[in-house]
Amino acid sequence: MKMQQVSDNCFAVLNEKNRVCDANSGLINRAGGVVIDTQSDLAHARQMIDMFSKVWPAMPRRVVNTHEDADRVWGNQLFEGAEIIAHRSVPERMKHVADPKESQRLLHGVGRFLTRLVLKALHPGIVAVGQQLLEDYNFDGIELVLPTTLFDERYVLQRRYKHSGELILNGL
Repeated sequence: MKMQQVSDNCFAVLNEKNRVCDANSGLINRAGGVVIDTQSDLAHARQMIDMFSKVWPAMPRRVVNTHEDADRVWGNQLFEGAEIIAHRSVPERMKHVADPKESQRLLHGVGRFLTRLVLKALHPGIVAVGQQLLEDYNFDGIELVLPTTLFDERYVLQRRYKHSGELILNGL
């Protein structure tokens, strides 16, 4: 992972491998701090937080989940007390597509020899994905933390600054 400055107050953490579950995240270091997407597992989320701490000294007060996929939301639990913002459809879909128990079962199964043989015979692609995930991630300990603030069409976060005008998160 590497951090890249996008503008004066906007930073990105980029996953450079471009493999399954590699997600990018953002930080706006204004208005109490806003993180966009929280990574695919706790280790990557902690690494992201460490990188962002170089340009923002406190834990951000807000997190935006752009959508419900696991690689966008599995670091939410590390932002205790933060307002987590997402579209109103995200929490229900998160329960289905980002249930950490399902991914944990897959990885534990792929890690077992006999289960891996059966899976390889039935679904060889699943085994390949599972083995790659085992190399890069650890899904143990992840708890699904749902958004706390929901919006329908547009969410506007406004705060006036002497030099920067308004910070607007538009059309998420």
